[in-house]
Amino acid sequence: MAPLSTLPDRVRFQTTILIGQPKGSRYLEEHLKGLPGVTEASVNYRTGRILVVFDEYRIDVHTIKDHASEILERFEAGFFEGTDAPFSERKKNVFAGSVKQALFEAVAHAILPMPLNILVPVAMHTMKR
Repeated sequence: MAPLSTLPDRVRFQTTILIGQPKGSRYLEEHLKGLPGVTEASVNYRTGRILVVFDEYRIDVHTIKDHASEILERFEAGFFEGTDAPFSERKKNVFAGSVKQALFEAVAHAILPMPLNILVPVAMHTMKR
């Protein structure tokens, strides 16, 4: 997990571990909000971005990163109570979904070019009327 940007009182991180993991993201968000000196924390499970607003006189970026990394390591290793499937299972599901998507696109591309070559000019001609 690496910081994307660091400003005074604000840091943003990126991780792939929490992508597609709304419950795990909420868990990390609540944990970060509980740290002394952290005034706001937001974790986006769609992008894997973590935003933390903090008081730099009470806590520093390295401490925040260490706490977040520890939570992410435990999450990646297995289950947290009430969270989604562990990271290893999610990786399998993402790979299977990618293979299905590629196969679907190959079949669609093989089947659809001819009908689309016929239908698009007909639709364009109809729209001009």
